Amino acid sequence: MLVLAPLITTSAGIPVDFFALPLFLYIEAQSVKLSWEISLNLVNYYWYIKAHLFKQLKGIIREMKRAILFLGIGLHI
Repeated sequence: MLVLAPLITTSAGIPVDFFALPLFLYIEAQSVKLSWEISLNLVNYYWYIKAHLFKQLKGIIREMKRAILFLGIGLHI
């Protein structure tokens, strides 16, 4: 006698063999995990770049203040 395993369909309508379901769920979980890690890395990279640019901007402003102070001293002499 032939026993057929029931089929389960995913939200996309793709049939999944009942016995392959644990593997399918594992693959889906890994995909979600990878997606989450990529998103987290992008957020971390954004904050790193933002902090780095802010640090550079502070340095530029400091140099501009020095130049203005130097010019101001030069003009008052």
